[in-house]
Parts: sequence; C-alpha cells; structure tokens
Amino acid sequence: MYGTAGYIRLLLRSKLVVTCNPNTYEGDSRLLEALASGALVLADAMRDPPPGLENGEHLLWYEDTDDMLQKVRHWTQPAAQRRADAIAERGAAYARNRSVANLIG
Repeated sequence: MYGTAGYIRLLLRSKLVVTCNPNTYEGDSRLLEALASGALVLADAMRDPPPGLENGEHLLWYEDTDDMLQKVRHWTQPAAQRRADAIAERGAAYARNRSVANLIG
C-alpha cells in the first residue's frame, strides 16, 4: 500500500492507531485522520488539546513509550473491547464534527 489511498485503506482497517503530535503543534491533521478512522487512538499527552477533545472520552493519551506500550497491551485485551469501542466511536464523532466545522466556518 502506497500513497494516500493506501494510507486511508490502512487507517480504515485499523483497530488501534498510535500517533504523536509534532513538537510545535498539538492536534494536527494526523490526529484527526486517526480519530476519523473509527479506531481507538493513542496520542502523546497534550498540554493544550483542541477544544472539546478529552483524554478517556475521545482518545487515550500516553506519557512515554513505556506508558504507550502498556496501554496497547491493556486496550487490546478482550475485556477492554467494549470500552475501547465506545471511546473510538466518540473519537470518530469528534473528528467528523470538527471537520465539518472547519469546512463551513
């Protein structure tokens, strides 16, 4: 899979996406793309997240590599699936609403 179409296909097949914000900006397009995919998103913790984006509600934040790996292990267990799916659904809804708001205003 190469190019934009391959990237989109891969995102849409994913159950969990890990992303990291650029050093100078929190809440970049990769974060919204990951959220829009419908996957559970793990992102590095943000000091000033985009308005309305909440840890544990729309995505999960990690502090460092060890924390991220622990969260991947936890959230991919069958016992966590229902809650992971709910967070992913709210994250996808957040991304859809955010994208529409950006397009019209």
